[in-house]
Amino acid sequence: MRLKTVCILAIMVLTALIAGCIDDLVPVEDPEIPDPGIYEFEIFIDETIEPGTVQNTTSIYLTDNDTVRIVHMVISTSRIEIIPMERLIRSSGDTIGDIVILAAPSNTTEPTVDTFSRFAKDSEINELKATEYTVSEEIRRGREHIYLDFEEPVTGFVAYTLFDQGQQDFMYTLTSPEIVRVVIPEKYTTGNRVLGYPRPDPDERFQDENGRDVIIWHRLDHDPENSREFISVGYYSRSAPSILTYSTLILIFGAMIIIVNYYRNRKKIKKMKEDMDYQINGKDK
Repeated sequence: MRLKTVCILAIMVLTALIAGCIDDLVPVEDPEIPDPGIYEFEIFIDETIEPGTVQNTTSIYLTDNDTVRIVHMVISTSRIEIIPMERLIRSSGDTIGDIVILAAPSNTTEPTVDTFSRFAKDSEINELKATEYTVSEEIRRGREHIYLDFEEPVTGFVAYTLFDQGQQDFMYTLTSPEIVRVVIPEKYTTGNRVLGYPRPDPDERFQDENGRDVIIWHRLDHDPENSREFISVGYYSRSAPSILTYSTLILIFGAMIIIVNYYRNRKKIKKMKEDMDYQINGKDK
């Protein structure tokens, strides 16, 4: 009897632990599609790998607040794993939202430029069809993992927004081999070793037609055994280096004034001491 009671208690405790670590699947059978206009469905072809061939690509659009918009170009993908940035203080809201899927079953869809162009055009004329997917969450090694699962492999665009990701310092954890593009917001830049820079060093960097800095890693491979594979980008206002330079000059100038005053006062004190000694001892200097 006692053994039976112990077994029941053990099962209850185990169930509670599992429930606390893995959230229930949240089916989204007929989702309300957000406005796709908040995303940029750019078709990126990396000519350094296979010219004219579409590859799995992640485009990360950083902002001047704590939200990050991400657009995946996926080929025959049934799951997308998302590992948000770790934050000591988070808001009580959702981590992910505004999910937009412009894709079709891979068995009937060729991963070509024309296919992705058609999906991008559908977003412009609002001819979007709801794609069934589920959202689930899991805590692994103290990190939050979010999964978007599809009933069958799909090819196309998958876009979403991450909230509460901090400002001017973003980290993206790799979950599969892919090309990664990071688009810095207008009036911001990256590359200063003091103010913020990308790690590892990107393979390419340029400005797009909107004057935004774009940095690219042509092929990043993910090793499942290495959980530390990630890229990070620190970015800052374009005026920040000038402000930092002026602030440094002001500090140097202020320090020089303090040093000069120190030596001047030191000489005055020395002279006063000598005068006092002369008056007391009645001796010449």
